[in-house]
Formats: sequence, C-alpha cells, structure tokens
Amino acid sequence: MMTTRNSVLLWSRIKRICCGFDDHKMKFYALAQAVKRMTMFYQRPGMTNEEYKKQFDTLWDTVVQFGDSLGKHPILINARATEIAEENNRLDAVGAVEANNDDIAAATVDVENCMKACFIWGEGRITRSSLR
Repeated sequence: MMTTRNSVLLWSRIKRICCGFDDHKMKFYALAQAVKRMTMFYQRPGMTNEEYKKQFDTLWDTVVQFGDSLGKHPILINARATEIAEENNRLDAVGAVEANNDDIAAATVDVENCMKACFIWGEGRITRSSLR
C-alpha cells in the first residue's frame, strides 16, 4: 500500500482529530446549539417570571449574536410596515400605501417582539397543559 507523504494533509487530519470540527463548521455548530438551547428552554417550577424573562432574553441575544434572525422575517416585516403606513395615511402618487424607513424600523421591532411573545406564550401553554 502506498502512503502519501503530504505534510499538509497529515496536519489537516491531525487537526480534525484533535479539534473535532473544522473552524468553518464550528460557527454553524455553535449557532445550532444556541438555537436548540433557546427553543428547548422553559420555565421550570419555582423559577420566577423575572428570572425566566432574563434568561430567555439572554438566550435570544446569544442566538442573534451567532447570526440567526429569529425575529427578522421580511414578509412579516413588510406586511406590518404597510399596516403602519396605512394607519398613518402614507400614500404614494397613485394612492397605494407606501411604507417609509421609520415604518420599516417600527415594523421590525414589532415583529421581533411578536416572535418573542410567541416563544414565551407557546412555552406557557405547554407548562399549563402539563400540569393537568
């Protein structure tokens, strides 16, 4: 059997064995683990609402820092921005509703808060139903 004497290939194999993941795969793994932790997080018995909210926000911010966009959904943001523009009677020359940058910024915050609320509310439903 012929063996290659490629030192770069040998170094690469040793690195993979020692480190477990290639550096470029580690960020994906870290993001996946952060999302998993956040979605599996729930309010345990005895945990106060304030402590739960603090830990939930920390997990949410961690996921966002790793690059996920749990609260950034372009279709929902555009729809909400259009609603905000319509509420403020912002129309273009043809009479169609036209959202400006302020509407989009407000819609982005609204959608993110709604997504957070859905995670928290959904968790609460599971907890209440498990008590029955």
